[in-house]
Amino acid sequence: MQFVLILAVLGALAMGEHAPAGEVGAPLLRIALSLAAMLLPPLLARLLARQTVAELSAGDAFDGRLALRRFGRLRTAQTVLLMATAAGILGPLGWARVVRFTLPIERVPLLDEALLLLPLLGPLLLSWAAYYEVDRWLRRREVDGENDAPRTESASAAAPRVWTRGEYVAYQARTHLLLVLAPLVPLVATQDILQLAAPELMAGKSAWLALLPPLAAVVIGFPWLLRRMWKAAPLPAGPLRCRLEQSAHRWGLRVRDIMVWNTERMVVNAAVAGFVPGWRYVFLSDALIEHFSPSEMEAVFGHEVGHIRHRHLLLRALVLLAPLSALSLVHVAWPQGFDGWQPSTFAWIGPTALSGLAVVTVAGLYVAAVFGYCSRRFERQADLFGCRIASTADGAGSTAHLTPHGVRTFVGALEKLAVLNGISRDARSWQHDSIAHRVAFLEQVATDPLGEVRCHRQVRLLGGLAVAVIAAGLVLPILTG
Repeated sequence: MQFVLILAVLGALAMGEHAPAGEVGAPLLRIALSLAAMLLPPLLARLLARQTVAELSAGDAFDGRLALRRFGRLRTAQTVLLMATAAGILGPLGWARVVRFTLPIERVPLLDEALLLLPLLGPLLLSWAAYYEVDRWLRRREVDGENDAPRTESASAAAPRVWTRGEYVAYQARTHLLLVLAPLVPLVATQDILQLAAPELMAGKSAWLALLPPLAAVVIGFPWLLRRMWKAAPLPAGPLRCRLEQSAHRWGLRVRDIMVWNTERMVVNAAVAGFVPGWRYVFLSDALIEHFSPSEMEAVFGHEVGHIRHRHLLLRALVLLAPLSALSLVHVAWPQGFDGWQPSTFAWIGPTALSGLAVVTVAGLYVAAVFGYCSRRFERQADLFGCRIASTADGAGSTAHLTPHGVRTFVGALEKLAVLNGISRDARSWQHDSIAHRVAFLEQVATDPLGEVRCHRQVRLLGGLAVAVIAAGLVLPILTG
């Protein structure tokens, strides 16, 4: 969800940045039509939520699972419609031109960006408010003990409370929206302030240097922001914390703290954030801690610190930066290649919408294909490290080899994650292979150590390619200057 939102937010800002200069006719009518169009996706979300609640209330457990799967598919389609509607409002309806060239807000930092994002974020928040009805029904059923799905004794003893609508929307905003906006706002605010205070600086070729300090602050401080957005607290002292700290120390992996990620038992997952060891956190969700045994927790923890061990956070950043360097290389080789490009076939869409859609489409294809492929290789390597951590736990093995015990422990944790999150073993995402595929790979490696060697070799090759592209994009423009 976060990467989809990142692409949508960047696309909306790009449409505003490339809006044709000059005021647009009938601005009040355009504003009224835009506001009316913003209500269409939330209305569809409300109808979808009500229909799903009616199906859940009328059916048995099997019918309920079918209704929830259908709800997930239709919710994805509604999200696509929401983003298409936002693009139509910004482009053909002229919202971007009204915001940039009609409203007198150019001297107020961040206000124009906030209004540019309104056609996207306003309907998104209202849609979450509509989807609350489904979450409330599911939580009430679990609290009342009517859920037919198998639950552990601890889960039955601590059923989740029913949220208010405001709490549900706030949780969705913290989990999804703030992850996108928190790193972006300081950069945009710095740019706006400098454009007002020192326009000559921002007009020069070295303007990007002014954004390096806030960018560095965002990169270093993002784990601290994430800790507060997720309302995370340090894992209490006890056997589990001691066990995880000893595991990290055994491998020389430094983290600032191990945090309990407060999700109101909605999420069974873990995460790691932080390039700098002194600002690096490992997050373990409350539901994960509740349902997993100490050995399974250590295996999941091993997966997360595996990302640290193999420098996946840095590699992800390099893979994301590589296309920018590639564009620099294209510009050096073909400086006039895209000047004035405006195919007549798409003229009815308008240059604003076309520019924004092009940005979103190209970035989306790269993220889904290239970044997704690299992420799946990184996850596979982290899985192997999780198995290795499990292999060394309780004296079950040595640091030199994976053991059947370690693989079984980590595979068991993967299977439990799928069950507790309601994920099919065969379902895959663009960043993760399916649970079935991951388990098959680990079981193969347990009998064929060369599979692990090949995995490490693939990741090294991907990292080397990313570094080579970035280095070429930085050096060649200077040499051809």
